[in-house]
Amino acid sequence: MRKKIYAAILVGVMVMSQSFAVFAADADDYVIVDGFLRHAEDAAEITYGQPITRFVDDASGLVRISTIAMDYSVLGQISAIEPTLRVNLQAALDMINSRDARLLALEENRVIVEREEREINDFLSDNDIRGFTRRKYTVAEVQMLRAREAVRNQLVAMDINAKMVRAGNELQLRNAVAEISRAELDIVLLERQLYVEERNIVIVELMHDLGMESEANLRNAQSGLERTRTNLEGLQTSLANSRMSINTMLGLPSDTIVAITDLAWATSGQIVLETHVTAQLANAPNLALLQLDLDFAEYVFFSYDVLLMREEQEPRYRYRGRDHDPTIVIEMRNDISAAERALNNAMDSLENRVRSLYNDIEALREQQVVARTDLENAISDYQDAMLRYITGSATWLELERAMLAILNHEVTIARNQMNLHMLIQMYNHPYLN
Repeated sequence: MRKKIYAAILVGVMVMSQSFAVFAADADDYVIVDGFLRHAEDAAEITYGQPITRFVDDASGLVRISTIAMDYSVLGQISAIEPTLRVNLQAALDMINSRDARLLALEENRVIVEREEREINDFLSDNDIRGFTRRKYTVAEVQMLRAREAVRNQLVAMDINAKMVRAGNELQLRNAVAEISRAELDIVLLERQLYVEERNIVIVELMHDLGMESEANLRNAQSGLERTRTNLEGLQTSLANSRMSINTMLGLPSDTIVAITDLAWATSGQIVLETHVTAQLANAPNLALLQLDLDFAEYVFFSYDVLLMREEQEPRYRYRGRDHDPTIVIEMRNDISAAERALNNAMDSLENRVRSLYNDIEALREQQVVARTDLENAISDYQDAMLRYITGSATWLELERAMLAILNHEVTIARNQMNLHMLIQMYNHPYLN
């Protein structure tokens, strides 16, 4: 005689919190509990993570269901891995910057360049040269004035490069934190999906053995389960690599699980595009470096013109056909033109990047609106599934899938928010790659 199979349903006068009872017509029947097939006598009760109160009116025999007010957040119920070390943002950046080879090299070079600047200034002071204020200059004097301008520019460029390196390190750290957060979110979702699929495969295999499920559907379920396991392993490897990346940046042991605290993200409020474009074009450090190159190219040309002056000091270089070396003049003009093109191209690229990032931010905000609507619909679907499950018209698997849908949308919203944080960070520092 074929045994009856019952899905787990609630019975009793009242069932609260996480305690759900299961029912079968006979102790020798089978009951599916949490997706596993068991004899009814071994399935006294199961647990489930949603508080429900169910009343049976003894007088009428009718069932009256009351859902307790609750926060339908699956993600909020999941415990995160406890870090072994907590470091605030500034301390973390100090650890990174103190180890950065580029910053160390800049400091070493600064010492050399500052010494060169002192030597040049001593020469100019000894010869009473304060700049291009006289009518005649020797070649050596002009070369020393050029050298002083060059080392001044080098020192300014070092400051700008150091600023860019530090900003890049912060962006890299924030991106590593974001990668960890995204990986953790995806793992949470996939672990829940695996939980559902592992229990579903038990049911599918049973139905197949009873001749109620096809071989093809069984193979699809099995291959889907293996894919989920493989994907989960890949995500766990990715998470481990991301954690290793932060540990390497901070100089920490590989087994450290570090949490960066005080990680305040830029606001996602209203962003005025045109104002931001203007501000970035005026203050971007990469443009300041290119402006230094242009200024120095013009200074060199000017100093060459001054070198050949005979009668009067011109306020600005203007080649008027004196007996200059045509080749040198052409090279100097080409240097100026190249510097101008580089600066203009960089300004165009920076403006395009700012506008592109702005469009990405606005598009992601729109996606968030849709995602939150999808979450509300998923919660409504879950509530409906729960009521149907209590009354016996929905299976445990349907209920789990409804909860999985909530988690899926919660993860999507959380990922979008993290991506929005990173986009705004790049929007505020568009000169960083």
